[in-house]
Amino acid sequence: MIIELDGSQHFEPLGIENDKARDEYFKNLGLTILRYSNYDIDNNFRGVCEEILRYISTSSTASGPPSPQGEGII
Repeated sequence: MIIELDGSQHFEPLGIENDKARDEYFKNLGLTILRYSNYDIDNNFRGVCEEILRYISTSSTASGPPSPQGEGII
């Protein structure tokens, strides 16, 4: 599992393109990327932490990693 905190550059065309390529690489390795914007961290830290904990508890009991809702963007 990878937790990524995204600043504004991740929402610009080059950042989006780079993230897409990197995400595909990590997904091919069997890793799941949970992505949160800096805005989410600053304004809903508790919600971000709860979502991460929910993912961890779900993935440890499931046969495979679940797909987080919205790639972790809340």
